[in-house]
Amino acid sequence: MEKRRRAERLIATLRWLVIMLGLVTAADNMSRALTAGVLGLVAVYNSVLIYCLNDPARFAQWGRRAAIASRGLDTLVISLAVVYAGSSNSLAYLLYWFVLVSFGFTCSDLRRLAVAGAGVLGADAAATFVAFYTDTSLSASLTAVGVRSGIMIFGLLVSLYIAKSRSREELATERGAYLQAILDCGARLTSFRSVHELALYVLESAVNETGTAGGELLLVNDETHELECEAFYNAGPGAGQAAPPDAQLRSYANWVMGSRREFLVRTGGKPGEDEASAGDDRAAIAVPLLGQSADSNSETENTVLGVLIVWAYAGEDFADDAVDILRIFAAIAGAAIVNLRLYTGLQQSFLRTLQSLAKGLEARDEYTRGHSDRVMQVACLIAEELDLPPEGLDALRNASLLHDIG
Repeated sequence: MEKRRRAERLIATLRWLVIMLGLVTAADNMSRALTAGVLGLVAVYNSVLIYCLNDPARFAQWGRRAAIASRGLDTLVISLAVVYAGSSNSLAYLLYWFVLVSFGFTCSDLRRLAVAGAGVLGADAAATFVAFYTDTSLSASLTAVGVRSGIMIFGLLVSLYIAKSRSREELATERGAYLQAILDCGARLTSFRSVHELALYVLESAVNETGTAGGELLLVNDETHELECEAFYNAGPGAGQAAPPDAQLRSYANWVMGSRREFLVRTGGKPGEDEASAGDDRAAIAVPLLGQSADSNSETENTVLGVLIVWAYAGEDFADDAVDILRIFAAIAGAAIVNLRLYTGLQQSFLRTLQSLAKGLEARDEYTRGHSDRVMQVACLIAEELDLPPEGLDALRNASLLHDIG
């Protein structure tokens, strides 16, 4: 997404030069009022696009729509210049190449690019016919349309080639980045001592790597067997706010918990491959977190520990590999949560054993009763003030209980 944002910035800068060239070619046939109006229109929509480009969150939410609208307005302005230039200037139509090539550098979807290119070809044919028909005969107009359309088709093929090359390069780069992010996430998870911190880190990583608007990680309460929010992350405006109550998203999560399958709903409520019925306009993906729970009776079958759910920006959709990425993060999170719970349980059992040893020693002397616990509390308070890491805090807690045993 960052590469596309940089490409859009370059195109927004070049737009002034291209549009000025187009207006110069038709300046003799256009009135000053019309020229000023066209320049004002270009200034407005280019400024709006630049505003969206200056902030990654705004670009993720509005950048694609603004870019598509700007391409359409570029085509309109260039068509206006071609019509007013008439048959006297045969080079004005080459400005359509700016639109075609800009599509190639910013759009990796070949189908969308072909549709957009067809629109540009249609605009070129219509503008050329009008420009020539007013000055020449019908046959000359059709000939000009045919020649220019051939040149535009060549430009579209160049644009498709650029887009395909970029798509391959971006795919390789993104996969490498995904693998690195997954490796970093797996390595980092071993350092957490809190399920909440672990869940928040996994959720942030999943949202950032999929380029989505936000997400929520819900875990099953062992007592009530219901989903409860463990972490919430909003990548867009209002990041850091508390999770809003969303019955629709919770219904997705409950469906995933019951079916043990991924859930995907596209923009506009269009269902994916594995989903229940959905009517929300916001695209969402939910994947289950599987692992061994504390009350599991089976040593081989995993249970649903929770649900990882993310949602896209309004009107946006997910990348093709978003479900696979979330599935990997969910698997990592499930294993890490199980390991952390086991580690916490062992630590608590070990701590209770040490406390029993200390109390057994202090039982002989009523004067020192509770001394080890008080030493542990004071030592832990000092360690927290010194920002001692969790591993050091655990070791200090154990040593405090054993300091009188010898």
